[in-house]
Amino acid sequence: SAARALCSEIRRRRGPQRIMEVGCGTGPVTEEILASMSEDDTLVICDLNESFLNYVKNRFTSEPKFKKKAHQVEFYLGDITEYKAEKQFDVIISSIPFTTLT
Repeated sequence: SAARALCSEIRRRRGPQRIMEVGCGTGPVTEEILASMSEDDTLVICDLNESFLNYVKNRFTSEPKFKKKAHQVEFYLGDITEYKAEKQFDVIISSIPFTTLT
């Protein structure tokens, strides 16, 4: 239910959206983002941890609901403050504060 709440803005908006997820971990929020996306939306998945990013990338080759949206997704390994965006994002989602901060 927390992931669904984080993604409510995606479902509320209309038209093609550029979405970014910061800190994908193993992908529980990614899964809800994908379920909320339309065919016109794109998603950039970012993480500092290469193991987590590779784990999620693997889900796009092995899980049907991930495979279905793979063509709409790109990945960024690194510090989000160093990401060079070509265009603005409509929605940015991060569950990091909920999972790592006391």
